[in-house]
Amino acid sequence: MEFSNNPSITFVESDLPGIVAQKQKLIEQLVGQCSNLHSVAIDITQNPSQFPLDVNYL
Repeated sequence: MEFSNNPSITFVESDLPGIVAQKQKLIEQLVGQCSNLHSVAIDITQNPSQFPLDVNYL
């Protein structure tokens, strides 16, 4: 959340789907919407990788 205070920085984090949902609720309660803070739900045990390479913030 600290990085999202600077609009020139785009911050992308990933975690398991359940954790991402919890974090998104918490962030919404604490700071509201942050257009430069992206949380991506990824399960690294999946093959092939679920990492989204075709998103506009990378």
